[in-house]
Amino acid sequence: MAKVISGTLEGSDGIAPPYTKEYTTGYNDTGSAIAQGTVLMLDTTATGDDLGFHVAPSTVTNENLVVGVAEEAIAAGAWSDKIVVRGVVDALVSGGTTDVAAGDDLTLHGSNAGTIDNDGDGTFTACPETATVKFVALEASTGTSAVLTKVKVSV
Repeated sequence: MAKVISGTLEGSDGIAPPYTKEYTTGYNDTGSAIAQGTVLMLDTTATGDDLGFHVAPSTVTNENLVVGVAEEAIAAGAWSDKIVVRGVVDALVSGGTTDVAAGDDLTLHGSNAGTIDNDGDGTFTACPETATVKFVALEASTGTSAVLTKVKVSV
């Protein structure tokens, strides 16, 4: 179940733009901690209670299972109610073969689970305006390592 948090965020220029974030809840039963900024998908390998709430780092072949971005790290065997489904969040962005510029549409990374890039590995890249999951870079990101970068997410 998503919840909405509204308020203001003061920018570096002293202006306080309005923002809204929507969150969902998920359980990490992957056996490993999930890092802040990881793009998460529904874990279809999970068994037991609370099916439909288990999450794992996303993969390029499962765009339809994306549930949001971890706003904070999630310990193994722990619940989190800080999975952003809509709004601005720091996500793990990899520059890949092309540096990311502010305004770039981003998709799931082709080989680094839980990260996004602008290389077009995700199948919804060909037609981002019809995608049900949308990531837009709000700042530049360079290099091939995944780094926390402000993005707007809509799942």
